[in-house]
Amino acid sequence: MHYTYKQFVSNASPIIALTPINKLDLLEKLFSWVLVPPAVVCEVSPTVVLPSWIIERALMQPISSQILNTSLGPGESEAISLAFEIGSMVIIDERILTDAGELP
Repeated sequence: MHYTYKQFVSNASPIIALTPINKLDLLEKLFSWVLVPPAVVCEVSPTVVLPSWIIERALMQPISSQILNTSLGPGESEAISLAFEIGSMVIIDERILTDAGELP
């Protein structure tokens, strides 16, 4: 699979969902390495030990008001904001965006 993006940011949902079925390595196979914001690290830390290829990266700018005005949680908000900030794709459960009214 070829991606034009060089960086990928993940929300907590894919990490949490893939860990109990021992398939977290699928993200590494697809993307080589994945960035996660601090709120995602907090969300997954009670149940998941992050491998070295999942790298925490803090936001350099505040979360935009457009994102803050949605019903997204802290992890989703930071993941989307980080993806916008660095010009990357975000790996997120589309149900989250649908539930927030962001997708049809």
